[in-house]
Amino acid sequence: MTEGGTHPGVGGSGGGLGASKNPRHPQDHWWDFMASLPSQVLRPLRDAFDGRLTLAHRRSRRNHARHQLDAYARDLKAWMQSVDAMMRRHGEPNVDKLDPEQADAFAKSLTDAERKALAKCQKVRAAIAYAELTLEWLNWTLARGD
Repeated sequence: MTEGGTHPGVGGSGGGLGASKNPRHPQDHWWDFMASLPSQVLRPLRDAFDGRLTLAHRRSRRNHARHQLDAYARDLKAWMQSVDAMMRRHGEPNVDKLDPEQADAFAKSLTDAERKALAKCQKVRAAIAYAELTLEWLNWTLARGD
């Protein structure tokens, strides 16, 4: 995550897809990836898609989702950094992930708790990234008045 609260290559106020004319349309399976996000993020995000709501209400729900997502990512920042540090201590930057033997040896060097922390961290990062993409699409769509 960059200092501005956005995630590299994902968009948000820090750039990325925000400069695009037409951000990628959210796919149904994105909601599966975002399932690990708290309801404080998911509920307003889903509401922002509800065409029965007024445009102003949808924008308000989008803004609320953005605020909640930023707070969630900010709260998890220290934990994610500790997982990254743990990976560096195990020598992850030196592992050729395309070499099955190196990748397997690295995986075996991790304890069960470390593997679970890594899996959770990857899952959370993916959920945040998909939420960012979804918010970018909502920004584009709601700015057009759709």
